[in-house]
Amino acid sequence: MSGQPKTKKRDRKRRGFFLFLLWASAGFLIAGAVALYKASGLLQLHDPPKRADAIVVPGGNPVRAFHAARLFRDGHAPIVYVDKPALSSGDIRIRTAGIEWPREEELTTQILLKEGVPHSVIRFYGPTRSTAEEAEVLARMLTAKPCSLLVVTSPSHTRRARMIFRDALPHCVITVVGTPDEELPAAWWLSQDAARQVLLETVKIFFYKLGGRYRTGS
Repeated sequence: MSGQPKTKKRDRKRRGFFLFLLWASAGFLIAGAVALYKASGLLQLHDPPKRADAIVVPGGNPVRAFHAARLFRDGHAPIVYVDKPALSSGDIRIRTAGIEWPREEELTTQILLKEGVPHSVIRFYGPTRSTAEEAEVLARMLTAKPCSLLVVTSPSHTRRARMIFRDALPHCVITVVGTPDEELPAAWWLSQDAARQVLLETVKIFFYKLGGRYRTGS
């Protein structure tokens, strides 16, 4: 009989522990659901555009060049840096087949020129395979030199770009601006494009925070 109180006490502890796990799991799921619901706003971290030494157009979407050109025309910077993304296996296969397939930086350059940016102020950097590598390449180009960069990118990419560029270029003032030519609605789950951006960017942020980096040749 003396063992029964101890058994009951252990049972109460087990029940308490399982209840704790249940509530903790429920809280985690609710917090995750709320974060996903608000993901559109959480991913966007726009800085007010201000004058800089150069405008940077990261790889990923040539449409970003339209806003970069506006900022250039408004006198925000005298130089525009354009990324040269590394060719994907699909790009290489298409070119190997003899099919014309313009490189991304060529499309970006065409937009800049058409929107009034002189060819003489366009600079290229790369090839690169990720935002992290872009920031690293620019850091090597601008080593030990104080600078200010105005990064123009997609709305969903602003938070991650801000984080990565500021980590890689601590000696530079980094301003990140989202282009108005791309939309990221609050109800992102209703748009296939927006859902793809939100889910992919969320994974990429965690990947970066865990130390993941993609570089040319990897």
